[in-house]
Amino acid sequence: IQDNTTVLNFVAKYRATSRTVVAGDANAQTWFTLTYL
Repeated sequence: IQDNTTVLNFVAKYRATSRTVVAGDANAQTWFTLTYL
């Protein structure tokens, strides 16, 4: 990431935790580490 613009693309997907899916809140958290040399 030197003197340029760098685009980091991310994708998020939800996974059902039960057979029946209903409308409601969809809370999420994410963690990521960016390492560059």
